[in-house]
Amino acid sequence: MANLKVDKKLLAKNKNIEGVRDVEYWLFFMKENIMDLQQEKSQRNKMISSILPMIYFPAIILIGFVYGGEAAFVAIIAGVFAMVILFFVLKLVFNILLGKINTDFSTRSFKYLYHFLLGLKNEIYNYQVKLKLNTEPINTKKCQLPDSAYTLPDNLPDNVKIRVYETGRAVGLFRYWDGSKGQLTIIERMIEKEKRSIGRVSRKHKVKYKRKHKFFILLELLLPKENYTVKPTIIEDEDGLSIKVKELKDKNIVVIKHKIKYDPSGIAIAGLNEKLNKPNQDSIENQLEDNLNIINASLNQLFEKNIIIRNSFAV
Repeated sequence: MANLKVDKKLLAKNKNIEGVRDVEYWLFFMKENIMDLQQEKSQRNKMISSILPMIYFPAIILIGFVYGGEAAFVAIIAGVFAMVILFFVLKLVFNILLGKINTDFSTRSFKYLYHFLLGLKNEIYNYQVKLKLNTEPINTKKCQLPDSAYTLPDNLPDNVKIRVYETGRAVGLFRYWDGSKGQLTIIERMIEKEKRSIGRVSRKHKVKYKRKHKFFILLELLLPKENYTVKPTIIEDEDGLSIKVKELKDKNIVVIKHKIKYDPSGIAIAGLNEKLNKPNQDSIENQLEDNLNIINASLNQLFEKNIIIRNSFAV
């Protein structure tokens, strides 16, 4: 029986964890240790922001009564700067006392995984899922790709450098009740642009960084031929969605790839609907709420359009 406290310590220490657990356990583990972090950070900031006015405004009123209008005006100006400084000081104190919250882009990877598992938890055989989670920082030499792995823009200025980092965030292995097997892989990629310049007046060297994050979600399914009939199909969406359905001698293969920059949007869903000749009637919010994420939505629509047919005798 998995121990929640032990797994939490392993993840905090090693920045990764791997094992076979009940799907409900994984959902609870991700929500408690990863999903709720952003909300906790927001609550801390709100707490700090609510404390500052309690200090600031009574002080302004007191100065106004004692010294008059000019002193109160000066106190307001000085108080604004003091509040900004005090905000960061209190934030630092909270981080030291309660622990720093990691809310980098890797948490988005687990958000996608969470919604995917939530959507099919009742279809997983014995409710068992083998997961490998990785929360290590991406901007390290270990994750940096060689220059030969990507194409640099033409005419790149000498003062600009581009680095690409990539790491696997999650791999999930599971089996459906009818014998079908599935694997979900989530990869994070960060493109870092470094620009060096010299100030015209100060002549000081300046370095600016711009970073873009992309996520690649890959779902691979092996469907038994005795349970499923498929129509070989290839769908390529310009917004980053790719679907391939293949029929082999002993099995059927379904591969769904999705590339997203931040959170899943309705763009790819709309593109898929267009290619399957289905009107996009629902809003983005309803699509995501009904299908939980674009991967599940894509799979559902393959069944709806009879690209994948479950045989009547399949359990």
